[in-house]
Amino acid sequence: MNAIPALMVALAATLAAPALAQEMMASPEEAEKVNAAIAQLNCGPHEEIEKETEALYELDDVVCKAAQYDIKLDGEFNVISLTYDGPNDE
Repeated sequence: MNAIPALMVALAATLAAPALAQEMMASPEEAEKVNAAIAQLNCGPHEEIEKETEALYELDDVVCKAAQYDIKLDGEFNVISLTYDGPNDE
């Protein structure tokens, strides 16, 4: 019976491993394109741009004229998700 809990712990650790991988950040060239795209929404510039995959950029707590947002862009720097994250802290 002790093998089942051990197996469950091993399985959980295996599934969590990708989540523990080091975050990739956008290159300076990519960051420039991302900031140009969000500027069209009266947002940014933003320094911390995570590169989730080759085709997905994620920005948290982006300050925009209207409010703060979490923003995702595709690999061609098109905004694909804009989630309200509260009023501006400024």
